[in-house]
Amino acid sequence: MRGIRAAAIGLAAVASMAGCAQATAPAPASQASQQPPALPSPIASTPSATLEPSPSANPIQSALTATTARGTAAISLEVLTAASGVERTLTGEGIVDFPRGAWDIRWSSLDGDSREVRTEDGFYVEVQPDSWLAVEPGRPTPTSEAGDVLRGLSQLTDAEPVGEESLLGTSTIRYRGTLPAADDGSGLGLNDDERALLRAEPGAMEEVTVWIDSAGRIVQVMRTLRDAGPVAATSIVRLTAFGIAAPIDPPASIAATAA
Repeated sequence: MRGIRAAAIGLAAVASMAGCAQATAPAPASQASQQPPALPSPIASTPSATLEPSPSANPIQSALTATTARGTAAISLEVLTAASGVERTLTGEGIVDFPRGAWDIRWSSLDGDSREVRTEDGFYVEVQPDSWLAVEPGRPTPTSEAGDVLRGLSQLTDAEPVGEESLLGTSTIRYRGTLPAADDGSGLGLNDDERALLRAEPGAMEEVTVWIDSAGRIVQVMRTLRDAGPVAATSIVRLTAFGIAAPIDPPASIAATAA
């Protein structure tokens, strides 16, 4: 599931008001009984307390809630890796079910096509039409976590707005932050040798850029390895068609098990 292509992707992403009311003082009452009755004094308004803006919620956390509340989405992915002088590009299309943690993705590369399905029952790879492998739990593949498109974002506490951008005609705000790189480079297209190289770089980080639309939903996520020594990787996923029907089921038959 490898294709060679030189590629580089860079992109980079952002978002008060307050008010108060004034009081009117009452007019003094008349003291001379011989004078005509004084006109009624205007009713004094009650001064309102100055309202302090409430602390704004973490925008990424809020967007995660808004996104997963839709239940499902269509996704398109691109994964680019480079190590040991070899560059590869994978592209994928599929659907994801957030509550179930399930997905169904069809991948394409210069070396051919494949399909991956994850359900509550396991992770499966279609290597040939209607020929499926069941992958043992804990056995990573280059893209076995790619369908978990929101992975780690709840820990993205340092994200800052870095600009606005239109994606396919949709206005978005970009936020950028960093996460420690998972020692196996989950979802970034790395093979076993490249994961070993990454583990030897304890300071490796993932730079994460998140695009949030006007409805508060996450519509794109880009991850790029930083300080990862000889390993370079970038992944981009775009989310559309929120609430789409997503019938994700395990294969009807399994040809073999990959340990």
